[in-house]
Amino acid sequence: MSISLQTAKQAIITALNDFDAELGRRASEILYNDDRLNIAEVTTAQTSMMACRPAGITIDDLKAMGMYMSDYEEKYGPHFTQQSNPEDYAIIDFEYDGTEGSFKYLAHELGHAIADDMQREQGRSFRDFSLDDLEQQAYFVQTIVADHVKQSTMGYNLDENLLKLSFDRCCQVQDANKAFDSALKASPNDRSRMISEIMAGRAERDVTDVAIVSKSSNIPQMR
Repeated sequence: MSISLQTAKQAIITALNDFDAELGRRASEILYNDDRLNIAEVTTAQTSMMACRPAGITIDDLKAMGMYMSDYEEKYGPHFTQQSNPEDYAIIDFEYDGTEGSFKYLAHELGHAIADDMQREQGRSFRDFSLDDLEQQAYFVQTIVADHVKQSTMGYNLDENLLKLSFDRCCQVQDANKAFDSALKASPNDRSRMISEIMAGRAERDVTDVAIVSKSSNIPQMR
């Protein structure tokens, strides 16, 4: 089954909007803003690029963490050439091939971008958060979408179990699932508060486990 990029965007926005209107609004503003998306829609993945460049990440950040790639363009070009991001908003780099995995990871990277926005609104940045917190934020959004797929009657026909599994990051996934279950049971006001705490309220100053990490292939962004 091939899922068009447009269908994926709308499904993700609908899922987040049904869970929390503010999350839905943020998702729509990102997924329909070409400045914030660097997406190549392909039939067969060539680079498997799935990443989010947080606002303000620099080459010095990448070098300091040992994540700068001198052959980045050779590996991921010609569509993906930038490791840094001088903009004041996160940018999603993505090679979308219409698979269920691609749909899943788009929701995940969107989670990073939403969290980055919310953190900056609180005067924070990706540098203030541990990797565990950053991944939990992305998995939280991914879990909302996966649950919507499971409950949906809109005919997406996707495997919700596949959607929930990612890169063997069991602890972050479990924490995100617990946070989702708690938020699901909460009143609308409490749910909004909980979302804010999950996505932007767990800053840890002086952390050294910065979010310039890769899930695979040493791609130096939030993945």
